[in-house]
Amino acid sequence: MCIYYSTPKPNFQEKLSLQSINKKIHSVATPTEMNSKLAGFKSEIKTELLANGDDQERYYKNHTGRELYRKLDNFGMSSEITTIGDNYDGGFRPKTVNGIKT
Repeated sequence: MCIYYSTPKPNFQEKLSLQSINKKIHSVATPTEMNSKLAGFKSEIKTELLANGDDQERYYKNHTGRELYRKLDNFGMSSEITTIGDNYDGGFRPKTVNGIKT
């Protein structure tokens, strides 16, 4: 009889969470879909930023936040960017995370 032991998989959920949110945002195809999912995206992002600190803030600014702001702009939903409350640069990178965290 052979007994196999499996090595537990490391928990990458913390590191991958903003990445997975980024992928979900990227896959949104219509303004209607974005409108229906936006509150959930903002809540998930806030949770990750509050729980995981500076590394996540950098990832948010350079990837997840940028994708969110770009999509909102492309869908004619720029007023939603304003309601988040964080300024952004010409490439849609949020300059701060204070607004999304409130």
